[in-house]
Amino acid sequence: QFNQRMAALPQGLGSHHWREAEASAFDVRGATYLQNRKKVSAGAPLLQLVNVDFVRIGPSGPVGRAAFHKDCFPSIQRGKGDKRFFFIQNWIFPPYQAIIVSAVDPAAPWLQEPETPQARLWRRFLAMPNEERRNYFKVIMSVDEGPWLVKRAVPKKPVLVGRPLQMQSHHEEGDFLELIGKDRAGGYRAGDAGLEELEGCTCDTHRGKA
Repeated sequence: QFNQRMAALPQGLGSHHWREAEASAFDVRGATYLQNRKKVSAGAPLLQLVNVDFVRIGPSGPVGRAAFHKDCFPSIQRGKGDKRFFFIQNWIFPPYQAIIVSAVDPAAPWLQEPETPQARLWRRFLAMPNEERRNYFKVIMSVDEGPWLVKRAVPKKPVLVGRPLQMQSHHEEGDFLELIGKDRAGGYRAGDAGLEELEGCTCDTHRGKA
C-alpha cells in the first residue's frame, strides 16, 4: 500500500505532488529581532524533506506511531539500510492523516561543528521533555495557490501548534524524533466546507523551534 500511496502523491512540481518548500519564502525572527522587531527571510533548512504521506484514516483508526509502522516510510527506509536520523511529524486530523518525514544529513556543516547556534538549538530541542517541547515547536503554514476561503483560514504566521492541539513526542536517541499532533476533541474536520475547497491548493510549511 505504501508504494500505491507514493504513486498517488509523488515528489515533484506538478499538481498532486509534494516538494520541499523554498525556505526564503518564509519570514522568521533574525538575530536583531529583539532590537528592531524586524523579521528576515529564513535560511537554508537544517533537515531534508524526504517523504510526505497523506491518507484518509481507515476503519482501524489512525497510525499512532509512524516511526514503527511497517507500512510507513521510516520502517521501510530502515529496512533498506538508511541510518539517518528522522524527524517525523504525524498529524492526525480525522478523516485525514499526514506523516511528514525529514532527515538529518550527518555530513551537514552545522552538525559537524557542535558549537554552531543550529547544533546547540537542535541538541536542546531533542533533550527537552515532552511538555516543554510542545511549547516550543512552531509551524508556519502557507497556501500559495487555492481558493480564497482556504487561504484566509491559513494565515502565513508562526503558530505554537502544541498548545491548541494534543501533542506528544517520542525520541529515540540517534534514531528519530516523532511529534504526534491531533485535535484535543478527537473530532476535528477542518471545517466541512473548507475540505470541499482543498482541491487545487498549493501548500507549504516551514518548521522551526523558538
